Amino acid sequence: MTDRTAPRFHPRSPTLDHVIPLSQGGPHTRANTRCACFECNSKRGDRGGNEQLALI
Repeated sequence: MTDRTAPRFHPRSPTLDHVIPLSQGGPHTRANTRCACFECNSKRGDRGGNEQLALI
């Protein structure tokens, strides 16, 4: 869970996560992004989560 009041780079600060990483050809679009805490996003790195994108 993210904390909107957490300072930048705090483990719970919100970040923009790409479902299909940009390094793997994923687009920088709203449909390919989600909010994730800094800690979770950092641990995931550039590994795709194998999630299907919701059609918007």
